[in-house]
Amino acid sequence: MTTASTPDAHERRLAASTFVELQDLNAEEHPDVVALRDPDAGPLAVVTWGELRKLSEALALALREIGVGRGDAVGLHMVNRSEHAVSDAAALRAGATPVSFYYTLTEDQLAYVAQDCATKVAFVDEALLPMWKGLRNKLDLAALVVVGAVGEVDGAVTFESLLARGKELLAEGRDELDRVAADVAPGDPATIIYTSGTTGPPKGAVLTHEGLLFVLRQTLEVTAESGDRLTRAKELGLLDGSGEYHYPPGAAMVSYLPLAHIAERIFSFYTAQHTAADVRFVRDLTTMAEVLPEVRPLGFLAVPRVWEKFHSAIVTKLQGESGLKKALGLRAVDVARQYGVARLDKRDPALLLEVQHRLFEKIIYSKLRHAIGLDRTVVGLTGAAPITKDLLATWLGFGIEIAEAFGMTESHAVLAFTPPGEPRAGAVGKPLPGIELKIAEDGEILARGGNVFHGYLNRPEETEATLIDGWLHTGDLGELTDEGYLKVIGRKKELIITAGGKNLSPNNIEEAVKTKSPVIGQMLVYGDDKPFVSALVVLDPEGFPVWAQQHGIDVTDLAAASGHDAVQAEVARAVEAGNAELARVERVKKWTVLADEWTPDSGELTPTMKLKRAVIHEKYRDRIESMYA
Repeated sequence: MTTASTPDAHERRLAASTFVELQDLNAEEHPDVVALRDPDAGPLAVVTWGELRKLSEALALALREIGVGRGDAVGLHMVNRSEHAVSDAAALRAGATPVSFYYTLTEDQLAYVAQDCATKVAFVDEALLPMWKGLRNKLDLAALVVVGAVGEVDGAVTFESLLARGKELLAEGRDELDRVAADVAPGDPATIIYTSGTTGPPKGAVLTHEGLLFVLRQTLEVTAESGDRLTRAKELGLLDGSGEYHYPPGAAMVSYLPLAHIAERIFSFYTAQHTAADVRFVRDLTTMAEVLPEVRPLGFLAVPRVWEKFHSAIVTKLQGESGLKKALGLRAVDVARQYGVARLDKRDPALLLEVQHRLFEKIIYSKLRHAIGLDRTVVGLTGAAPITKDLLATWLGFGIEIAEAFGMTESHAVLAFTPPGEPRAGAVGKPLPGIELKIAEDGEILARGGNVFHGYLNRPEETEATLIDGWLHTGDLGELTDEGYLKVIGRKKELIITAGGKNLSPNNIEEAVKTKSPVIGQMLVYGDDKPFVSALVVLDPEGFPVWAQQHGIDVTDLAAASGHDAVQAEVARAVEAGNAELARVERVKKWTVLADEWTPDSGELTPTMKLKRAVIHEKYRDRIESMYA
């Protein structure tokens, strides 16, 4: 349930200087509004904002009793679940710094980050307990807290027992709790986020309350001021008296991306605290198709790959229909794309296209949004990777505008954000108010403002190389348009320099090709000091089986499929279609379909699904060179 937010309540939120203050404000103003939902969390399946404060206060006292003090790191190594939010809030109230670790880390990777931040206490899923027990001799752990366990666990204390002890302490008095909480300052760390490590060991970016709140408030303010352009907000009656859109208390949200990533933290975790939202945790990504229609979130964040998969699933379902239903459905998808392209190009759709779009809105698009659970979504969000114009346009035609954002961990998540209602294909938005962007002589994007972090943990040299004369050097290449929108060309260190001296962005080439076929899951292009661009292609473990079934190909094993004539022909078709959008020097001339699957576990991808290019170059050196023989 959502309720309107009053102007006075909004001003009180803007006055809060830490997340501890915001949590207290939520507990005081909206004690009965649900904060957390997690169906598998037993007694924490539904937690209100009033209950969350009590739980976090109790757990904070228990942490203090076992030796956690100001500035200590409290590790959080679990799936997205209620205990994660409670432990994070408790760590802040104890004066400590919560640090989330990616669930997919290997034991060596975990040892590195846990030692780097000197983890004092770790809250871990039961499945990860053996890994942590193996690290005990490397860490000065005051306690290892197991989450989700039933009964006593050897070598660890259970979350339930630690919480119960905290409740006993809270019943005895709260003087220590109030004193510690009062000392939490805006410039204190709110978390440490470890970069994904695409070019080396992960670095711990120290992020503060004030930096996170700066980004959060500026992003929310840009959205609020776009109220008159937010169709769904108008339909739902969510604009205030001045025509602005603010997330109302109890607004439904979904948390499913890793909470060790700053994008998920800022969108679901921190936004929820600022707006008293209702967050539904998703532990298993395979359940998203059931969760979204249940939650019907007002805002939804997804990386481009997720938006692609939703789109592919829609098209695949329609292709499985027959007769008029199939023809109408596929025509509706094409009309959505054409209509969206016109909107992105800032031109009026042709009359016939407008008429068709209105018809399909009534009979198809509205039903589609309801079926996937995005019928109440006011704004869709994306970032972390390029998204194609066709994909943006098609979703816009479906009635869901996707606003792009650009940033990095070191900028507390966001540098540029697309004002809702003003999308620009190929651009990632405008600098947030209070943030200055400029392009260096070599094309690198530089930034300064209240969102720029103060440095990496234990890395003074890397900090000095990243922060120069007050400017954050992003490592990304870009340009600013006459309208003030930022376009990102690619990573400075990832540029391909061909034998002919041409500088090429691998991301642009990869996106142009891999989005042309559902069978392509991942792709890496190569061309350094070479006469042409080549590519390694990995089949999509989800998209390929569906495509194979539709085309009567009795092969589901990716290794066997990689050499199948029909698969080779489909990849060739996608390469040709992608090449048609590229300059001659960018076009892929040769490619190899691999029998492997790339995952974070196999080492080719980061936990956020970015390519580890150096690892792939080395692992497949012979395959790459064979394409130039």
